[in-house]
Amino acid sequence: MRRVYVKCHGWDGYLHDGGYIERIDVLVPPTINWRALCIRRRNNFGYEVERIRLECDTCGAERMDGIQWRYKNGKPRWTLVDMDHGTIREYPILDKCESHYYR
Repeated sequence: MRRVYVKCHGWDGYLHDGGYIERIDVLVPPTINWRALCIRRRNNFGYEVERIRLECDTCGAERMDGIQWRYKNGKPRWTLVDMDHGTIREYPILDKCESHYYR
């Protein structure tokens, strides 16, 4: 199985295969109630330019490697779209570390 470490605005944690989210600061295992749907990039006018879906079997880690996560001025370029108990939210992704396999 594969997971990706991401640091979002307000929390940081792991994206597991299937889009499940696990926070590091809260000792709760990933559940089906909180899932990452996609990450997306918007242009200066607010329109979606690119989307990487995360709800499939793999967590999109292969496509997430090599992405420039911030603009030159340091502001986040990508956002994480998640669903928590039916509510869809969007967080700016501040940083993404390398993905790795685990058992």
